[in-house]
Amino acid sequence: MTPSKLGNPRPREQVSLYEDTRFRVKTHRYLDVPDSLPAVDLWATIEGRTSRRGLGLIDEERVGVLLWLTAKTRATRTDGDGFVWQHRPVASAGGRHPIDILIVRDPKHPTVTLYDPGAHALCDLEVASVDALQAVVEDVNEITMNSRGAILLFAATFERTLSRYSDGESLIWRDSGALLTQCYLVAEGLNVGCCGIGVTGEPWVSSILGNPPGVGGVGGCVIGTIP
Repeated sequence: MTPSKLGNPRPREQVSLYEDTRFRVKTHRYLDVPDSLPAVDLWATIEGRTSRRGLGLIDEERVGVLLWLTAKTRATRTDGDGFVWQHRPVASAGGRHPIDILIVRDPKHPTVTLYDPGAHALCDLEVASVDALQAVVEDVNEITMNSRGAILLFAATFERTLSRYSDGESLIWRDSGALLTQCYLVAEGLNVGCCGIGVTGEPWVSSILGNPPGVGGVGGCVIGTIP
């Protein structure tokens, strides 16, 4: 088997313009800012991290804490080209953060919310394809032996990164790996189960969103209570 050849990323001399993804948001509700976090030993958390399957229903409060510690925007600045650079708990090439997190909190009654990392809020989305939503839920549940754990789907807007880097596809996949690792470690620290999903989520993720140009699934995970 010959591995796929990804180009060697290089910063562009001039950043190209692009149109960011516009999501079909129905409602917008703010999550609580965590006022206290469990005191955990970092090294013990790393040692204890493992994939856990068959996870159960998780409440929105703990989902919110996990999102705060993995994806909440901490600082921003506007670059000379007009792009808003962001700093978050997880690393991203050039501060581009191309990945948006879609949450299906109860796969038995699937609806989709989008995490707004600036406002620390969940946005209920209009689902363009119910069949695509059901298909990705069934696929993820089968792979992870999921019971009722929340499914976090990573949806990448590729041009956020490619507008800054030529041959930058691999950077987006590395961003996905960094985000997944952070989810694992934070979940372990919160005594919450986590299991990465092997599928990319395509073609379902883009179909759920109405096939916006340049958006695709780049993995994700299931989080939930440990059986």
